[in-house]
Amino acid sequence: MSGVEIAGLILGALPLVIHAVERYSQGVQSVRRYIKYRRELESLVRRLGLEVEMFRNICEELLNGIVSIDRMANMLDDPAGSVWSDPEIDQRLQKRLHRSYTVYLNTVKDMVVVLEEFKIRLKIDAMGEVSIEGSHSRGPQAHNEHIRFFRVSSLTLFLGAARRP
Repeated sequence: MSGVEIAGLILGALPLVIHAVERYSQGVQSVRRYIKYRRELESLVRRLGLEVEMFRNICEELLNGIVSIDRMANMLDDPAGSVWSDPEIDQRLQKRLHRSYTVYLNTVKDMVVVLEEFKIRLKIDAMGEVSIEGSHSRGPQAHNEHIRFFRVSSLTLFLGAARRP
């Protein structure tokens, strides 16, 4: 899979993760638990939203001069579109980034791994739908596992991968 295709995957997956976190936040059943974690979940949604915009800006900078403005707009508006798999675009990107292309490719691959972990933990299916009911039926322990996951592991990994040179 080319670096451009992976960037499209990330642009498509980030909004799904944000939606899942928002849905999880809305689905917290206990008022006490909601009050305890509300700020953290809201902060996570804001931080992920910021990451989406920052990554989108990076994609715009990378694609600027490689594709037309109209084509770039179409690519950014349709992250799952077939234009992301155009080998000519990837070749131009490789030429632009030269030695940095491998670093870029490894970084976006790391981001995809973290996003996939988010999707698994948040139970996001192939259609982008979220299933949080199962975690609540397993009780507070499952809920606490989600919160611990949000706070510590994957967000830190994702933010680190996004900023790695």
